[in-house]
Amino acid sequence: MVEDNGQGQPAGANVPGVFFVVSVAVAFLLIGVLVYAYFIVE
Repeated sequence: MVEDNGQGQPAGANVPGVFFVVSVAVAFLLIGVLVYAYFIVE
């Protein structure tokens, strides 16, 4: 990840923040998939 994030700093400069955002996004995706599968099964 060498690309710029649009704020003039390297993409890896704010690793904890990026990791937190990615973790929250993945958690929401997993919850959404589980709820979707639950409604499909029911």
